[in-house]
Amino acid sequence: MKKAGRFINMGVSSIWSLINQVTRRFSKNTKLPVPVISVGNILAGGVGKTEWISLLAKYYLEAKKKPMVLMRGYKSDWENKEAISNSFEDAMKKKFPDEALLLLKKNPGLIVGVGKNRKEVFKKYFQQMAPDVVLLDDGYQHFSLQRDLDILVHDFSIETPILRDFYSEFNSAELCVSMSPVPPKIQQKFPHVSWILSQYEVSGFYESKTGGAVKIPPKALLFSGIGNPERFENKMKQLGIEVQDVLRFSDHHVYTENDILKLQKWKSENQNLPLLTTLKDCVKLKTFSDFSFLWVEVKPSFLKNEPFFWEKIKAV
Repeated sequence: MKKAGRFINMGVSSIWSLINQVTRRFSKNTKLPVPVISVGNILAGGVGKTEWISLLAKYYLEAKKKPMVLMRGYKSDWENKEAISNSFEDAMKKKFPDEALLLLKKNPGLIVGVGKNRKEVFKKYFQQMAPDVVLLDDGYQHFSLQRDLDILVHDFSIETPILRDFYSEFNSAELCVSMSPVPPKIQQKFPHVSWILSQYEVSGFYESKTGGAVKIPPKALLFSGIGNPERFENKMKQLGIEVQDVLRFSDHHVYTENDILKLQKWKSENQNLPLLTTLKDCVKLKTFSDFSFLWVEVKPSFLKNEPFFWEKIKAV
């Protein structure tokens, strides 16, 4: 069964990658009046692109610049309409998608524009917001805008990946980031790629009702609605947390009252151990003020070639 799944994934990958290769070649794109940095991937599923967008947003905000993130709003009501926000509270009222909420929560003052046609979102709000730089979220397969820098984030630890582009795109992106060791065969095939090696490190654990920092729980029940729940679960185990059980929702899951009842029942059936989730899930649970849980915040940590990364960013 596992072998059959691998062949299916290879077939889907080949077709998807070929379509994107042809589309990329014949698409016409628009040059914006400000620099554009795209953070994308060639994997279908979560590799943590949003955390890299957040890292860049923090960099520009600390430099007293005005970064603007453009994102599609995948699997949200905002995918087929347009809006902007520069505050977490305002975005909550507008019911922005989870990744937009996460970015605004972590980076006060950031501008986030949401809508499938990102070029139109920029044109509509450029005069009002006057950004200095655009950060294109999940932008590698977004062909309507020219980029000044393409960053590809990849994870080689996924055993049977579904690819949106061929591996040859590693030669095309100016920066290639790997969240796991790069296999020797990949290094041999792409000898000119200067890989940025990184991992995600935990920056803190927090309590949902107060927002206050707490110690690492010795035992916990883990739940999440993200693209790669295994990474979250494995990271918690690496920190020494005894994971009693896990509950996985689909990526971009919108939590309901029934979900909260399910989680509370699950907790009571497991000796009332603390419920632990991600920041991406936490921002979607803000409307359930009586629901108590812990959430963890992570950020990228460089292992190799950090100076090269920032050299490319500063060149833009």
